[in-house]
Formats: sequence, structure tokens, C-alpha cells
Amino acid sequence: MPPLPLDDFIAKDKAVVDAYYAGIDPHLLEWTKKYGSPDGKTYFIPGGYNSVVLYCNTEVFAKAGVELPGSDWTWDEFKAAGVQIKEKTGAFLNAPGDGAFPFVHIMPWLLTNGASTLDADWKTPTFNSPAAVEAAAFVKGLFDAELAPKPGGTFDAAAQLEKGKLATLGGGRWPTLDIRRLKLVDKVRIMNWPTKSGKGSPIGWDGWPILNSSSNKEAAWTFIKWLMSPEASEFYAKVGGTNVPALKSVASSPAFLGDAPKGSELIAAAVGYGTPIPSPKQGAATQKVISTGWKNAVTGLKPVADALNEANEQLKPLL
Repeated sequence: MPPLPLDDFIAKDKAVVDAYYAGIDPHLLEWTKKYGSPDGKTYFIPGGYNSVVLYCNTEVFAKAGVELPGSDWTWDEFKAAGVQIKEKTGAFLNAPGDGAFPFVHIMPWLLTNGASTLDADWKTPTFNSPAAVEAAAFVKGLFDAELAPKPGGTFDAAAQLEKGKLATLGGGRWPTLDIRRLKLVDKVRIMNWPTKSGKGSPIGWDGWPILNSSSNKEAAWTFIKWLMSPEASEFYAKVGGTNVPALKSVASSPAFLGDAPKGSELIAAAVGYGTPIPSPKQGAATQKVISTGWKNAVTGLKPVADALNEANEQLKPLL
């Protein structure tokens, strides 16, 4: 059963909702309607979001004699930097993992090459496209060149970044909490994910509903109205929220950018070019197939194209 339709509440407080919608990136409203309103009714108010960027240890780059570019760089530039960093410092370039966390381990590589796991309607798998195969082959190359730690076992990326044994760490807003805890704010700079064909980032965002089972729906709506306020966005940003405030005015304010690595505005900017993380109904089953296929490809358990072809076929009946 879906949550309660919010249309009557929205109509009653139209001025509040309109002001909120005017202050957020239009993609959030567009995606929430597309994926959260299958029957035309409104079930969710879009909230904060996350994208994927790279947290770079500037001391590791400086020690290796590698100058970070502006905000953008290519896959080839990224790998070349990794080769020099490994040679000069022994540090790993990145920790792309084995695909167990597709949001960071898989999707950024696919999206920066114009690929994805599924089509835009989440009805057809595209995990074996030439661009997807190229992305997996590139990540396999990072492992083959020993620019990334071997998958498996335990690798505390934040701790290794602090120790200078890892040059870059992928993530959205949430790694900032570790960066603060480890007192690395002044030693880290955020960069966009390196690109092959163009900018790309997965986007995941909050949707605020009222459940049909709620015993006090009016109070629930009052809370949602507060969540739409600048005061609420600033409150959660200041107390260490792990996502980007939906209100652009707050995401560009000291409440979000203060006590955070240089380049933190790039986390918010990614919503302008990002892609919603594919989330079909059988999400857990599809994620397992995608993660296994990627792991088989990037670790060399199977030839890259064979691994993604096999996964793509396994995805079809799940959609």
C-alpha cells in the first residue's frame, strides 16, 4: 500500500510548498514526480540528496609532485596521477572496491562514460553496453596496475587517507564527518569524479511521506512543513547532516560549507548533471546481480565483457 496522498495538504499550504519548490533544484521535483507519483498523485516531498565526488588528500598529491587540476579531470589524467603517486609515495590512488556499494563503486564509472546499469525507465538492462564494458575494464586496470587495494578483507579508506596511504576517497556528503573527526578538513580538497565522455554522478534523495498508518496525519504534515523551512535545513547541516540540503540557499551557505573541505560546493552542484540511482522494485535482487557481475569483471574472475553480458541476462527477468 502506498503512503497517503499529500495533494490536499499541499493545496492547503500552497504558498509554503511553492516557496520550497522554487528554492530547490528542479531535478529533485521532476524525479520525485516521475518515480514517486505513478498515478499522478503526490506521495512524497523531495528532500536532501547525495551525489558522488572524490575527496583528495592534497598532501599525498603534493608529496608525489602531482598538481590537482581545477575541478575536472579525465580518467587518463586520474590514472597517470595514480602511477606517479604510487611511484613516489607508495600510496594507492583510489579504493574502488569490488562493487558491493554500487552507488560509489560502480555508478560513477558508468555515468562518467555515458553508461548505466538500466535504461532511464528502469525496464531494460544496459549493463553490457560498450561504454559499460569500457568502464569496468578501466577499473580492472587500476587493480592490475596496483593503484587500488585488492578487493576483499578490510580496508578503512578514511583511516588510510589520514595516514597518507590513499590519495582519493569516493563519496557524497557523508565522508565529511570522517574528515572532520580525523582533522583533515584543511588537508583535503573535493574534486568532481574523473570523466571519460562527460560529467556523471548517481543521485539518491530523500522523499518525505505520511504513512497511511499514521495516527496523527496533521502533526506529520506540520513536521514536513518544518522540514521544508530554511531553519530545518540549516539545523541538520550544522549538526552534521550526511546529505546535501535540498534548499540551494542553504547548500551554498556557511551552514553547509563551513568546517568542510574546499570544493564542498561540488557535491551540491552534481545534482544539476546527475542521474537518479536506478531503483526498480526488485532492488535487492538487481543490486546483487550488478555487484556480482562487476566484481567478476574488475577482479578478473571472468573476462570483462563476459561478466557483464552474463549479469545483463540475469537482470532481464528481474525487471
